[in-house]
Amino acid sequence: MTVKELACLLDGRKYGYVITDEEQAEAKAANLVVAYGYSDDLLEFEGAICDEVGAYGGVTAYLKKGELIPEPSCGVEADECKLYQEFLSTAHKMTTVWHNGSGPCWTILTDIPHETFNIIEDGETVSVGIVFRAEDAMDKPAPPPSYWAWYEETISNPNAYEWEYGWRCSKCKSVLPDEYDDPGVPPEFLYCPFCGEKMDAEIAKAQADNYIAALEKQTGETSNE
Repeated sequence: MTVKELACLLDGRKYGYVITDEEQAEAKAANLVVAYGYSDDLLEFEGAICDEVGAYGGVTAYLKKGELIPEPSCGVEADECKLYQEFLSTAHKMTTVWHNGSGPCWTILTDIPHETFNIIEDGETVSVGIVFRAEDAMDKPAPPPSYWAWYEETISNPNAYEWEYGWRCSKCKSVLPDEYDDPGVPPEFLYCPFCGEKMDAEIAKAQADNYIAALEKQTGETSNE
């Protein structure tokens, strides 16, 4: 069974009778996942993933290695746990959207390749579900690392040219205060205090080392003249 075949099979199903036990077993055997909004507060998963997520008002679920990612168990809120957020950086997002008005009550937005199907109640589409392959919900490529970048720029104004320099975040471009304006000394902040991004210390250290090496070479050439 393919994604498209299963989506076509489920299209037009009545609310409350979306998928049979036999179809769930077939979907699981084919490593297919069926996801749809249900009631006014649930995101249901059937097939290769059998689970549900509270979705009152809409929710974003994350999938990695073909499985749902649970909330952090450390007691820290998910959006405040930096390690958890780093873990999510290579996960796929699936957002259920609650439409409190005309049209279907539930739709799903995701970057996972999928096919859609309609769930019907009283002749109206109340939920638009999706079917996807579990292997398409594996890890995404890791985003490029963020780091402290040394910059030097000439800024012109009506009166004169200004020389600006310092260490700034490669992601949000925020610049550290003047006390961190030595190109030979990389900042020790592990996270950007402006955007919270984790910084790759080795990249900044390499820039500082290159600056020092170039300065020593220039000093040596000057002394030999």
